[in-house]
Amino acid sequence: MKWILKFIYYFYVGLTFLLSKKIFIILTIAMFISLIQVSSGYQEELIQKEQEMMFETKKSEIKYYNEEGQNTKYGETTAISELIDCYQEGIDTNSIPNNISKYIAELNQLYKQDNAHFSFLYQDLFSGFTVSYNEETPIFTASTIKAPAMIYLYEMASQDKIDLNERLTYTKEFYNGGSGILKNKEVNTTYTIDELIKYSIINSDNIAYSMLMNRFTREKTLTFWQGLGTKQIFTLNTIWGVTSAKDASIYMKELYKFSKENEEYGSKLMEYFKNTEWKLITNKNGEFNTANKGGWSDNAIHDVAIVFDNNPYTLVIMSNLGETEYNYLFQQTSNLIGNLHYEYWKYKTETCNNISQY
Repeated sequence: MKWILKFIYYFYVGLTFLLSKKIFIILTIAMFISLIQVSSGYQEELIQKEQEMMFETKKSEIKYYNEEGQNTKYGETTAISELIDCYQEGIDTNSIPNNISKYIAELNQLYKQDNAHFSFLYQDLFSGFTVSYNEETPIFTASTIKAPAMIYLYEMASQDKIDLNERLTYTKEFYNGGSGILKNKEVNTTYTIDELIKYSIINSDNIAYSMLMNRFTREKTLTFWQGLGTKQIFTLNTIWGVTSAKDASIYMKELYKFSKENEEYGSKLMEYFKNTEWKLITNKNGEFNTANKGGWSDNAIHDVAIVFDNNPYTLVIMSNLGETEYNYLFQQTSNLIGNLHYEYWKYKTETCNNISQY
């Protein structure tokens, strides 16, 4: 009789223990599901915010100005320094010559004729003279965001803070069916950081970009670019987010500066951007003589470029046209800006050559 009572006692204790564990497991699972729902809800909120920004359109007047802080001073005043200062200064925006203002007027008509057109920014890299439309208005980045991310990584590599020979493994969680070539490669293959940067720029590879951002984080990239004056890129809790023509101009100018100051890293990075597979911006003759990063989605299509004219300039064109009839916008803007830039430097040469050296 005693052994039966002991059996019943131990059975009761064991069952109670298992039930308590089961409840714990159930509670744990419920909490996990709740966290997933909260996270999913947050991501949906971010996506919705990005989608809203894709469709945001504003009509405003075109503007032109001389970028402050662009000029470099060369010390004491001499005849040659006066000449250099003349070339480095912008032009009087209160009295723009007719051969320049006519192109500004045509650009104004192009960008105001319909709500689909979004923004652009042109800037002469030497003097800082700028013409823009909706330059600070946010819009979904699409793949243009890969440019500032890759510039940041190469600058960190130049400071020995990143090893470009470090290898990362492409695993199935990074798969993305969008742009790029790694989607056709075998999983569990390793690639160097440098290879992934190259694929992200030249092939606009989404998998390579995701692998790099997983390794080096959005937060560090955000801190770097905010220090250089950007306001939109990497500010949302996503590796895509929003951008603006102004932000894009800032990071392309930094690319140009880096390429001139660092022969080993900057020049190599510039070559990656020169060899991108997809280009829309051209010079005034329709030639793709650029270093650029394009981006497109259902509701956004952009190109961000350095145009290598005799005097190079940056040109950013951003549109919410999506993958529709977009070529005319990029072709006409490229042509108008190319001609404006030509007339700008023709005017600068004529003006500055009047400064007597002897």
